Amino acid sequence: MADAVEFDATTITYVGEMLRYISLSPQNTEVEKLHKIKNGFGPGLRPDVWEKLMKRFGNIHFAELYGSSEGFYIFFMFFLNILFYHSLCE
Repeated sequence: MADAVEFDATTITYVGEMLRYISLSPQNTEVEKLHKIKNGFGPGLRPDVWEKLMKRFGNIHFAELYGSSEGFYIFFMFFLNILFYHSLCE
């Protein structure tokens, strides 16, 4: 979470059990209060992990890409194309 705060991250991607490990890690309430993460993308979360994350980090919107470990890369490339297009229009 310290990296997310340092780099002003607003969106995360995840794979596998990463968020379960984070939900079970020791809390650092000083740093965790400062994060700006609002969105997360990945292949899906178990309900118990999702609940722990909501209680600990607040309201983060998770878009789940079921059955697609590479699905968030497609979304990321789409997002980069939008940013590139808007930079050309300025």
